Amino acid sequence: MKQYEAVTKALEELGGYATLSQLYKVVKKVLGDKMLSRTPEKSVNRTLHDWEGKLFTRLIPGTWGLIGWERAYPKELTKPTQAKKIQHSYYQGLFIEYGNSLGFRTHAPKSDRANPYLSKTIEDVLTLPDIHQFSYPNIVKRAANVDVVWFNNRKMPTAFIEIENSTNFDVSLGKFSDLQFFHSQFYLVFPTRKKRQYENKSEIAAYAALQGRLETVEYEEAANPQKILTLVSKLKTFGF
Repeated sequence: MKQYEAVTKALEELGGYATLSQLYKVVKKVLGDKMLSRTPEKSVNRTLHDWEGKLFTRLIPGTWGLIGWERAYPKELTKPTQAKKIQHSYYQGLFIEYGNSLGFRTHAPKSDRANPYLSKTIEDVLTLPDIHQFSYPNIVKRAANVDVVWFNNRKMPTAFIEIENSTNFDVSLGKFSDLQFFHSQFYLVFPTRKKRQYENKSEIAAYAALQGRLETVEYEEAANPQKILTLVSKLKTFGF
């Protein structure tokens, strides 16, 4: 079986569209161990781009569809104006799924759980309905409002993730500052157009203590599972 045939079959099995993480997993099953290349993820990426516009189409960074299956695509991804509106919940959902795949329990604020994530909602993909009571009530309440929290098997927060789509970083950085005394890593996810705005905020003395523990991730990077795995590997240096 050729690589483009494997990707096509995987997308068919996934209902006509999928995130890269979902696609990698199913392509590996379709090909089997004997037919896998040494770098299967890179092979999938190359195949998608080589056949883009012929067999496959990119619906939003990190999610691809099979041409001819347009009726199966989530409605919010078929119109550019709608896709922009769901950017926050889309990247929130991606980081919940990344956490799930890495073996963490994942939490999101209750106010966000009805928001769309592809054909599902945020509530459909998180694994921790009620946040662990890992500290004093006021601290736990603060953590419960972080966009995504990854918890380890000791019920302690491994990572706090905030998606900055339209606000000015103050709320996100304020949450991180309040939670900095935990042995956790922080991820701030935002579109490239906001990079300069973040750089101006990061120079503020109140947030200086976060440097070295705060990773910034632009949307295009956030949609790449390999990039996220590279960043998450740094958690090992913190003993998670």
